[in-house]
Amino acid sequence: MKRTIIRYSSTINSGKWQKICQLARLYRDEKNTHLGYFNQDQNFAADQGDRLHRDTLVAESYVPDTHLQARQWKTALKAAYETVDKNWCALTVDIKPMIAKHKTIWTDAEMHYAYWLTYSCKRLAELIDGKAPIPDKFNVTEPERKRVQNYLRRVVRRKRGQRPVAKLARSIELDADMYSVVETKRSDGTVSQYIKMMGLVPRKQIVIPLTGYSNFTGNIKIVLDFSKQRVEIHITGDLVISENKFEAVVPLDAGVSEVFVDETGRAYEPTFGKTIKKASDQLNKTMKARNKSHALMKHSSKHKAHRIAKFNLGKKKLREHKRKAQGRIQQQVSLAIKQVVEERKPSIIVTERLDIRGKAKSKVMSRLVSYWMRGSLKERMSFLALAEGFCHQQVNPAYTSQMCPTCLFVHKDNRKGDIFQCLHCGHTDYADRVAAINLLARYYDRDITTFTPKEIVKSILQSRFIASLEKSGIGTSSSGLTVPGRTGKDGLPCQSETPLSNPYIVNRHSTDLSCLSTF
Repeated sequence: MKRTIIRYSSTINSGKWQKICQLARLYRDEKNTHLGYFNQDQNFAADQGDRLHRDTLVAESYVPDTHLQARQWKTALKAAYETVDKNWCALTVDIKPMIAKHKTIWTDAEMHYAYWLTYSCKRLAELIDGKAPIPDKFNVTEPERKRVQNYLRRVVRRKRGQRPVAKLARSIELDADMYSVVETKRSDGTVSQYIKMMGLVPRKQIVIPLTGYSNFTGNIKIVLDFSKQRVEIHITGDLVISENKFEAVVPLDAGVSEVFVDETGRAYEPTFGKTIKKASDQLNKTMKARNKSHALMKHSSKHKAHRIAKFNLGKKKLREHKRKAQGRIQQQVSLAIKQVVEERKPSIIVTERLDIRGKAKSKVMSRLVSYWMRGSLKERMSFLALAEGFCHQQVNPAYTSQMCPTCLFVHKDNRKGDIFQCLHCGHTDYADRVAAINLLARYYDRDITTFTPKEIVKSILQSRFIASLEKSGIGTSSSGLTVPGRTGKDGLPCQSETPLSNPYIVNRHSTDLSCLSTF
């Protein structure tokens, strides 16, 4: 297993910095040239990799308009192919949950065919190009194929968006033959490292002094840091996988006030809410000021509009503020995960699906969630799972914060902010702790999978609640689906008079969750 290690250079002088920036701009332009080729569906579907197109250009004695050296434009071509390939892979990941929602509508052959098409990016690209692949290892009728093909084409058109384009000139990829590492010994005994990278002129390398010391070989990426006039060297290194000898299964509910809350009610990194709120408020204030400048620029003279664009609408400082804020957030996420590992020693950590998106209740919450970066949380969780030796399992989060863990009653009014109070049995607890308990139950649930549609999840939960009432001898409502909340004289939900006995009940005052294994 590999991981990325970042090395930093010393501050680079102006002359050398201009050469590196020029190389980055030309590398970006060359990459965009090849992106234009691979963004065409027929080209991406036909080529099994970047080698075929590269060999074709070599045979044609290709000379790039950017005048990059041969190895440089070949590296840019490979980077362009990998960018398009990742774009298709991300698209297939978004489509698969949408296919799962058709489980009750499509036949088994149609479901099999849909997953078969999205299993390979090449097959999906071939489908969008107009050539529908036909499987040879299972049977599917022509009407079934047509229905699946038409649906996937509509979904791809809606979800695909703009083709990938390299906009920023801030990175250069180098293979092992495009650079060398030189070491010099100082008078005090310490060793200094320098990297000599290929420039625009043959046999004239650009020498970059590095801070620190480490051995590295293979492909690297040079990333420009414009704020400090230095570069970052991204190196791929081996990740030492730890061996976990523990057996605990720990559920974690992700939030915006704190990073995680477990089933015991323990909050990890409780100051996380203040961090993302501060970053969100600062971004909102900055964007409002920029919007005013944009409006003023539209009604100003050409000279004044130019000055506003130059001095008030620059993106350099804005990008730097965003980068620092995201760095602080990622640091707290990592600290929270490490706290869980140190205190709970889990073999399995259970969370909701961290890559899902939903409509926020307000603009403020939407901004907070945008800084929450669930994709980054998923990446950090996956990385630390390997480094710390635990397994990360994601479950379907539907209604986990609205379902009572005691009587299984599901209602949106069960939760009021951070407080959970069941409208049926009166069970009261911390809302995030209830969600964590239900996530653990969902981990053992065989009926509700990760991609089970929300409507089906609700139907399953309601059926279980009704079954528990019937088993306990309590009547259900006339609708047969939900039981209305009962209130006492003070207007608050009252305690259920008859305790429910069913295999899903959890003692509200206990953290012993062994009974959840019956799910």
